[in-house]
Amino acid sequence: MLWSNAVFDHLNAKSLRAWWPVRLRLSGGKPGVGGVFLIAASLLVVSLAAMYWTGAQAIGDHREIASDRATLQQLEEILSTLKDAETGQRGYLLTGSDDYLTPYRQALAKVRIQQSTLQLFAKAGTLPASQVQSLIRLSQEKLAELEQTIQLRRSGGLTSALALVRSGEGKATMDKIRTEVARMSAAEEIKLQRALERATWAVSLRTATYVVMAIFNLGVLAWAYRRMTQEILQREAAVVETHRQKELLATTLASIGDAVIATDAKGAVTFLNSEAERLTGWKSAEAAGQQLPAVFRIINQDTREALENPVDKVIRHGTVVGLANHSLLVSKSGEEIPIDDSAAPIRQPGSALSGVVLVFRDISARRRSEEAVQEAHAQLADHSAHLEKLVEERTAKLREMINELQHVSYALTHDMRAPLRAMSAFAAAILEEVSTQKPSTPLLQDYCGRIVAAAGRLDKLILDSLNYTKAVLQQIPLQPVELSTLVASLIETYPNLQPDKADILVEGGLPVVWGEESLLTQCFSNLLGNAVKFVPPGVRPRVRVRALTSDGTARITIEDNGIGIVPEAQHRLFSMFERLTAGYEGTGIGLAIVRKVVERMGGKVGAESEAGKGSRFWVELRLAQDRAE
Repeated sequence: MLWSNAVFDHLNAKSLRAWWPVRLRLSGGKPGVGGVFLIAASLLVVSLAAMYWTGAQAIGDHREIASDRATLQQLEEILSTLKDAETGQRGYLLTGSDDYLTPYRQALAKVRIQQSTLQLFAKAGTLPASQVQSLIRLSQEKLAELEQTIQLRRSGGLTSALALVRSGEGKATMDKIRTEVARMSAAEEIKLQRALERATWAVSLRTATYVVMAIFNLGVLAWAYRRMTQEILQREAAVVETHRQKELLATTLASIGDAVIATDAKGAVTFLNSEAERLTGWKSAEAAGQQLPAVFRIINQDTREALENPVDKVIRHGTVVGLANHSLLVSKSGEEIPIDDSAAPIRQPGSALSGVVLVFRDISARRRSEEAVQEAHAQLADHSAHLEKLVEERTAKLREMINELQHVSYALTHDMRAPLRAMSAFAAAILEEVSTQKPSTPLLQDYCGRIVAAAGRLDKLILDSLNYTKAVLQQIPLQPVELSTLVASLIETYPNLQPDKADILVEGGLPVVWGEESLLTQCFSNLLGNAVKFVPPGVRPRVRVRALTSDGTARITIEDNGIGIVPEAQHRLFSMFERLTAGYEGTGIGLAIVRKVVERMGGKVGAESEAGKGSRFWVELRLAQDRAE
């Protein structure tokens, strides 16, 4: 059915591609029919090539054997021909009859042919050219010697001819010929033996190749038969599954929650499911054959104008299209229903457009929700604007209050320090006065000393509180600070840090970091001051300062040989007004200032310590790369 094909293509295209049986490959990536034939053909070509190669090797080896044998035969023939010539010469010498010269004359003709043949062998590389030339030269010498004796026999008689024979010249030449022929024959025998061995190996290899390739091809045929059988069975199963899925999809479409309308290529309605019947007011049987605009009438919610038929768009463009926003479906009864939809072409693989499928849904509830959300957004925007204005007003008031408190704290600090300095000065004057009187008054001196010391501690406390307030409230513009210069200046400036009071070792150079110089001076003066202060009585302070850099961060550590800190007290180190060790002067604010200063600069601070084993304080700050490089 057309509507079934339409929805089959439009709603479940991915499933169709998975079910569709006409594929070159089976599931799991195994080769299909075409692949099986391709593999079998490739293996057959390989086996034929292998058999051809082994056969060619055997044929070549047999040709070489035949050539070697022909060469040996030619060498034997030329030696035999020379012997025949020598036999005819001897018969003629003994009898003087020309009848005995017939073998000699026949040998002369044969030798010339045999010499030409040997020269051809030399040119072909079958025999060494130098040996062939030597054999031809010796054979010519032998024939010349035979001709000379025959001429002597004719002209001078038997005695002269026998004298030449008895000289041994002919025998020596013949011995050389035999030696040369024997040497060349021996070399050819070796070549022949090797060729025989190669020919035997080639024949064995060809036989083995025939057997292996026959077994292999039978195996390939068996595998190909099995693969083709599997594919045929799987294709049959896929066809059955496809039909089952089509029936299932048709049943699903009839009860799907979205409305579905299918048309032919001319826009005539072919199918409506139950939801489409409900929304349009048309029954499937009534709508069949009707043009889509008669059944699916849509207008713009705002302009009330009719919208273009989506099927016409699909037929014109051949692609999926959707409705514009604010589209209304006008049902057969005149009811207007907000919808959204999409239309897609129906086409079989490799064929032209055969229809259109239209899927749409009632979005009345969603439209009401969107309107409610828009109204809520508008209310939220109004409320947000009111809150922003309220926050700005309260922030301005808080800034004003902070500025007033800062002004008051500065003024209060100044007003507190003025009478404190006067009290300290008067107590110091009284102490100086009473210390010169006779008799001395130790109790009064002690009281005055206590007043001066208490005034100093209170002044230090006020200054530390003021510094902490500055660290908390003031803006901190960051700039590159050279820590090596800063620490060296501290050691030179503060008496308790100088070499006669403490051993302070700065290992290597300290980096350039981002910070504020005055606040970093306060930070490191507090850390170095604590390092040299908190040591057991009678122990010379030893402090080591070094820096490690990693990933754009510098960690500066300050290690001392002081009294250390018990583990249960370490979490309170950087809190305000915490004095963890009795018997040592301090306000309990110094490390709190250090923590606040470092954190305001985007860094971190910490400590590692054990009681009686010294302490290691560390500060992490960002490296000023541009200056450091």
